[in-house]
Amino acid sequence: MKTRFAIWLGIGMTLLAAPGILRAGLVNGSFESWDILGWTVQNDVGVRATEPFSRPAGVARTVSSWGEAWGFDPALTAADGYRFLSLNTRVNANFIGNETYNLIVSQSFSLNLADTVSGRSFFFNGDSEPLDSAWVRILDNDQNLVATLWSETSGSPETTLTPASSAPGWTPWQWTALAAGNYTLQLGMTTSGADNSASFGCFDGILVTAQPIPEPSTLVLGLVGGLMLVGLRNRNR
Repeated sequence: MKTRFAIWLGIGMTLLAAPGILRAGLVNGSFESWDILGWTVQNDVGVRATEPFSRPAGVARTVSSWGEAWGFDPALTAADGYRFLSLNTRVNANFIGNETYNLIVSQSFSLNLADTVSGRSFFFNGDSEPLDSAWVRILDNDQNLVATLWSETSGSPETTLTPASSAPGWTPWQWTALAAGNYTLQLGMTTSGADNSASFGCFDGILVTAQPIPEPSTLVLGLVGGLMLVGLRNRNR
């Protein structure tokens, strides 16, 4: 009788180990705050010949709609929630030389094997030359580029899929982690030269989807149950 009870107890403890799950998260992935909460902004500065003698190369902010000033009717609205991230290169920056400048909004987090990062982006090409681009990149713990998840570049129809003064709308993208570790997601824009025409990159619905992982207490419960079953099996032998 005692042996039978112990067997059922071990089976029950093992089964109870199944439901516990830990889930990874990402802060403010839909940009519902007004101040890009949870994200870090890097905005390169360009040099000018006249005052002000230096200016940030772009602007990062959250908005509820985009496109009215560029003749889009209806204007583009959020893909998720009510607000989204808007990055743009600066109009009439008049930078000296032919330097390259980056505007990057980033966030770091931990991923487990097979966790996925997904989101939506769109690009407005405001430059007739291929000098502006918007992109999404994932970096590893050493800040090495792992993958470019999405990118669009300005220019003429012969050099890009995004003709001047056009925006194709929200484009989904997704990436699956091939190994557990710490990663950094970058949402960015790059511009070169004088930076006198504004292009826009917009981002929304950034989400980390975690694979089921047992909680530590659940693992212990399952281990104890399994050891009980193994011990009883050896005893019966």
